[in-house]
Amino acid sequence: MNKTWLFTTLTLALVAAAPAHAISAKYREQLERSGCTQMTDGITCDIHKTKAENAAAAQQADSGFGPWVGTWYVYTEYGDKIDEITVTAKTVKTRGHLVEAAKASQGKLTFRVKSSAFTLNDAFNGVWANGSQRGTLQKVL
Repeated sequence: MNKTWLFTTLTLALVAAAPAHAISAKYREQLERSGCTQMTDGITCDIHKTKAENAAAAQQADSGFGPWVGTWYVYTEYGDKIDEITVTAKTVKTRGHLVEAAKASQGKLTFRVKSSAFTLNDAFNGVWANGSQRGTLQKVL
């Protein structure tokens, strides 16, 4: 009985003292090189980039909607003006209402208003689509 108890106690002590490796050495190295954490990997940080590249991407993301700031007119495919969109450094509004989930990524600003999807391609033009309807956006200069 004493031998069994001693053996069990020693086994538990060895297991408790052994280091727990929750992530692989390669993944840990990628995290260190990129400056990412497990929480930010794939969300706001890319483990395949360097710390400097991730810092530059974060700074660009923090700059908001700068390239698209201004008033935009929404036109049908036939050229009829149907709406007006206002873009500020951090918000997008249409008809005075804040647009939720506007996202700047890969040189484009995308957002949805009800069932319509909008994409501002560059600082002067964009497109929108709603099922079978579509049209363009032009920045007011």
